[in-house]
Amino acid sequence: MNMRADATAIEEMSPEQALAMIERMQREAAPAPVPAPAAAIAGAAPVARAPAPPARRARLEVALEDALTQLVMDVLKLEPGDFSPTRSLMDYGMDSISSTEIGNRFTARFDIVIPPTVFFEFQDLRGLTRYLLKNHEADVRRVLDIHGDDSVDVAPVPEAAPVRAVAPAAQPVVARPAAPAAVPVTAPAPA
Repeated sequence: MNMRADATAIEEMSPEQALAMIERMQREAAPAPVPAPAAAIAGAAPVARAPAPPARRARLEVALEDALTQLVMDVLKLEPGDFSPTRSLMDYGMDSISSTEIGNRFTARFDIVIPPTVFFEFQDLRGLTRYLLKNHEADVRRVLDIHGDDSVDVAPVPEAAPVRAVAPAAQPVVARPAAPAAVPVTAPAPA
């Protein structure tokens, strides 16, 4: 069926038909259920996972990430348990206004000018941290007063609490009446 025929078919649907079509499309788009592990099915006790061992990271990287985390949390008004440096900043509501504010605060603290668009070029705060170290390491060392290449043990990044997005209100499906059929008009005969 071509697109013109599809559009005509949708325009000619009754509200009940449109609703049935939407429900069918939602069922077809629903992800398949994931089977439970065999141990859970058999009623066995869940296996506790050992905590991940601490990772070694450069002390300068950890300090810069901590400073950036505080800037982002302050501007976006986030609680520490709600933020993860490995989660997309867009998930937290980062927009052009907040990225400009974070950039201004970063410049005030580190005397390094970064355009607000940099925040949109990296998936997460950890990627931004690595970019800044690659391009401005000497300035970051000077401001944070960290010299040398020592590493520190850091705990694995915990999962941040899910970000609750507010879904837009659903719009009712309204079937438009089909266009009236064209009626041939004949011109009156000349007199």
